[in-house]
Amino acid sequence: MTIQTTRGLLHGARAIWNRALFATVLITSAATAQQNPPSLLITSPANNAVLNPGGTLTLTITSSPSGTAFSQIAIIGPGFLGFNVIAPASLPTQFSLPIPPDADCRKYTVTVDGIPASGGDATPGQLQIDVERSDAAVALSASLSSLTFQSQGEQTSIKFAATFFDTSVIDVTESTLMSYASSNNGVATVNASGTVNAVAPGNASVTATYGQGATSFPLSIPVIVLPPRLIASPASLSFAAQAAGTNSAPQQVTLTNTSTGPINTIVASAVGDFSETDTCAASLPLAVGSSCTVSVTFSPSGTGSRTGSLEVANSANIVPISIPLTGTGTAAPPPPSITSLSPTSGAVGTSVTITGTNFGATQGTSTLVFNGTAATPTSWSATSIVAPAPSGATTGNVVVTVGGVASNGVSFTVSSGGGGPITYVQGNSVTPFTWQTASMTLAYAAAQTAGNLNVVVVSAFNQYNPSATINSVTDTRGNTYVLAAGPTVLAGFGMQAIYYAKNISAAAPGANAVTVTFGTPADQPETRIVEYSGLDTVNPLDVSIANAGYACFDCGQNQDLSTSGPVTTTNANDLLVGANVVDYISGEFTTEPGPGFTGRLAPNTGDILEDEVVSVTGSYSATAPLYTDGFFVMQMVAFRSATH
Repeated sequence: MTIQTTRGLLHGARAIWNRALFATVLITSAATAQQNPPSLLITSPANNAVLNPGGTLTLTITSSPSGTAFSQIAIIGPGFLGFNVIAPASLPTQFSLPIPPDADCRKYTVTVDGIPASGGDATPGQLQIDVERSDAAVALSASLSSLTFQSQGEQTSIKFAATFFDTSVIDVTESTLMSYASSNNGVATVNASGTVNAVAPGNASVTATYGQGATSFPLSIPVIVLPPRLIASPASLSFAAQAAGTNSAPQQVTLTNTSTGPINTIVASAVGDFSETDTCAASLPLAVGSSCTVSVTFSPSGTGSRTGSLEVANSANIVPISIPLTGTGTAAPPPPSITSLSPTSGAVGTSVTITGTNFGATQGTSTLVFNGTAATPTSWSATSIVAPAPSGATTGNVVVTVGGVASNGVSFTVSSGGGGPITYVQGNSVTPFTWQTASMTLAYAAAQTAGNLNVVVVSAFNQYNPSATINSVTDTRGNTYVLAAGPTVLAGFGMQAIYYAKNISAAAPGANAVTVTFGTPADQPETRIVEYSGLDTVNPLDVSIANAGYACFDCGQNQDLSTSGPVTTTNANDLLVGANVVDYISGEFTTEPGPGFTGRLAPNTGDILEDEVVSVTGSYSATAPLYTDGFFVMQMVAFRSATH
């Protein structure tokens, strides 16, 4: 048979490699979807067979159904297994690999994949082998002699090595002959891979035992979990039943600095059907003994039990504080609905008749707003409301809110209106987590206001598809998108581009969807969309800047920051929008927005979209700190305000 290395892969082998990488992501998830029966089978050795370092792994590979021909077959696995491509004369066939004498003692998953001679894709087959020494060890050592955790939820992995009579030292951390135990699981736990997790303040020890036959070597590691430096009270919140689509009264969580120094960063965010506002940003730095308050509101999106959490990232606790949130959603009354306005435009003070349904017989606590500005109705009934366009109103949606439930928005044009301050309106993101994606579509969930600015950030990886290009950015309302920055390409990693649409058309909630189409399908793409008000409707773009590179704290490159680099604005009142793309597949992610910036979108890929409003011309850059070393692309675009 012919054996090829990864340096000389044929086109077909590259296809196996790309599919194998993606399959690895699926296989390592805890809940893999039901799969088709494998097209290739490893019939020997037996699953979980025990093999010795220094020996040979011989695989017998056959097809299912029997007789299926394959032009190429790849044997893939971690460590010494690597990536090996063979061109079998026929199946079944055998393939042998030497097991290095110093191979880690652990279980290895062997995957066999291939390209059928008839074309199409194969379903890979797998088995596990267990590589273990057959002789007894003489000593056991650890990478750490003790552990001290700064906060609950923090984790650290300990590596263990066994020394044998032949003086060889082998990593046995994940060996099936290793066992782990904690003296107090209420303080710290340890899993089968030697990872220790801090549970609560206190003292404990974790004991690792390597056993071969009658010989065993226990090794204990002292563990200390320090008290938290930022304490949340209460530790959880439970909300009373709330009608779906309405907002509850807020409940408070108090955060107190119990450390010995000031806390410089506190960022709270709510997950699930909950939202938060807080006094923490205004209280920074939070002095020793001082507190700030987070107000949490429950807004159930449906009926039944709803759960979420309040996440508090801070510079005192290494792991963010997580506060459980619970509530129950109940059936909501029919929402109010606006069918028409008469007239649909006019100056402030113009009498406007709002026609619709479910407004309620009287106003009571219900409200009417013109693009967010409260109006004072002169008459109110279940199907009709009359009110003058209020002072300060600007062009945008008229909305009726009854019992906390808002109606659809219908646009009213204020002929004498102004631009108003620069304001973030809404955002959304989508990441298909697929290779070879041809297009992506996502919608603005809330109503869109005529005259606002849409910003679209598109990114993708290019390690395996460097020719991927962005063909078009469009939306269902027909707004025109113009390139503001990029595409900025970092070869071997990825690319990113920022587009914008000025003076957009109004749209009902969920009615405007953005579609990104790639000229060549893109790998693992992501689209982020945001809407802003208060920007120039004719010529909003001021300047832009982009940068790509490698953030590395120890080697002095970018100091573990993704940065756009500096650019000088030409307009005093600008909106700065920054966005990055990082290598989430390698464990890299953005920890928080840069100084002066507010984080708007943080998809689960570890990327960020952030913004800042400035009022003087000068040199500005967008930055965002990264959790670990890695590649990034970072861009920043400055947009002019409507008032300049």
